[in-house]
Amino acid sequence: MNECLNATVICPKNSDCYDTPGSYRCVCNRGFRNAAPPTAPRPFCQAFEFEFFAITFVFSFFKVEFSTLKFEIAAYKFEFSLFKFEFKHINECLNIFSYTCGMYQHCVNDEGSYHCECNYGYYATQINPLVCQDIDECNNATVRMCSSDAKCTNTPGSFYCTCNVGFYGDGKFCKNIDECNMNLHNCNTFGIKMKMICIDKVPGFLCQCPTGFRWNPSSRDCEDIDECVIPYMNNCTMFHAKCRNTYGSFACDCLRGFMRDPTCPAVLCPCVNINECQNYTACAPNAVCQDMTPGYLCTCNMGYVGDGYRECRGMMPGNHSAYIHFK
Repeated sequence: MNECLNATVICPKNSDCYDTPGSYRCVCNRGFRNAAPPTAPRPFCQAFEFEFFAITFVFSFFKVEFSTLKFEIAAYKFEFSLFKFEFKHINECLNIFSYTCGMYQHCVNDEGSYHCECNYGYYATQINPLVCQDIDECNNATVRMCSSDAKCTNTPGSFYCTCNVGFYGDGKFCKNIDECNMNLHNCNTFGIKMKMICIDKVPGFLCQCPTGFRWNPSSRDCEDIDECVIPYMNNCTMFHAKCRNTYGSFACDCLRGFMRDPTCPAVLCPCVNINECQNYTACAPNAVCQDMTPGYLCTCNMGYVGDGYRECRGMMPGNHSAYIHFK
């Protein structure tokens, strides 16, 4: 007979009925223990008792932990004590009261200790490593990163660069200011009939009269230069030409017997000899034309006499005449 199926059999709270040969048994559920006396006919189910106690001591280089664990299972009590000792690394740099560094220094954590290093822009002196001195980056070419067109200014722990006058940029990279294209000049205030023009320089700019003019301080104006009276300012003579002054410039007029080189695309071109003999009317009939530099020569043919240019008339054999002619 299974007594657990009998409604009159009731196990206490927090327990279950288990059938046994000829009887039954009440067993506490998981998480509960029998707190009744050993002679009691039925159990009294009570929750486990659990107690934990721990103390931790932390020192600069080690940690000590002491803990106690107590718990009861059913009618038994258990107690465990644990003592733990271990070395534990401490970062002294996290606590300003745990390290000592000098001015312009910072703490660097080590294994079991720490050391001090100079801040960026400073260096430790050989006399006292706790004293950090400012690095003058402006006098140190390996550290200074200013442009060659900038001024370096040293500051405590650092430096800064400023572009020189006539340049712009962040100091590390400086670019020339084109005052002429940016209209940052006053050249157009000089001159009356002819104004000065702006010439960009590196750095700055220059005001000067246009080519072919020069400044007259008396009239305070740019006046025309007569290049023809200044030999080195014109090269007409080497072109077989004569200099003729123009406003702001000059021109080379070819001499008699020469003409401008038709193959030259420039403004000033050399003068080349004119081959008058290509014009079959240069000499008189019965005459031979010979080109000269400059001019040309007309010679009457054998058996004729005359200047060769206007006429050649018949004569005794063996006589001839010749004249050099210029157009």
